[in-house]
Amino acid sequence: GVTFIDDLQNSVNIALTIQKVRKVVRMFRKSPLKNEVLQMYVKSMFNKELKLILDVKTRWNSLVAMLERFLKVKTCILKAMINLKEVLNISEDEYAIMNDITISLQPIKVGIERRGKSNATLLDAEGVMIFILDDLTEKKIFIANKLLQSVQQRIEERRNANLIGLLKFLNNPISYNQETNINSKLLLPPKHALKATAKKIYTRLYIEDASTSSSNNEIVEVSRDNESMV
Repeated sequence: GVTFIDDLQNSVNIALTIQKVRKVVRMFRKSPLKNEVLQMYVKSMFNKELKLILDVKTRWNSLVAMLERFLKVKTCILKAMINLKEVLNISEDEYAIMNDITISLQPIKVGIERRGKSNATLLDAEGVMIFILDDLTEKKIFIANKLLQSVQQRIEERRNANLIGLLKFLNNPISYNQETNINSKLLLPPKHALKATAKKIYTRLYIEDASTSSSNNEIVEVSRDNESMV
């Protein structure tokens, strides 16, 4: 499906910048000789090899890794390109775009790492989403704002507000009352909606299960009666 990274790359300037980075990265990764020239400058500056990273479409965080590494060794890349008589067609504005992308994606990277913990709950995930939205809001740059809109849309499409609201209320009723009175990016439903959600869950867990269990017992009894008649 379409992700917030796809939305980000729909911007022509951003997409073009990323394409240029991929082209340079592929050039060095495909040629051991060219990579050797690059690593000569890298080792001179960092005292170790730092290979360029090519992002993978199915792993959005690999885009962050690619751009961070590219920016870190950009001086070495420029020197290697001059040595190899290649043209590095990347402007200062495009370096700024790369920097803005990595800054904007950092809260998402941190948030997803937190959410990925084995003991994370739905309330933990809600906290992570609020952290990401707040952090993106504070970053007064175009790319962060674009990501904010995209992430918020994705959350609204997938978030079960009634279930989250019920969990929050059961966890801390007083805090829930306070949260519903402040301007939050993730809206919480009114209490009457929580009651309807609780009733629905109770019905599914207990009344419907009890009905199913009773029906199954009747089937077993009928089966036993039939067996006794044979």
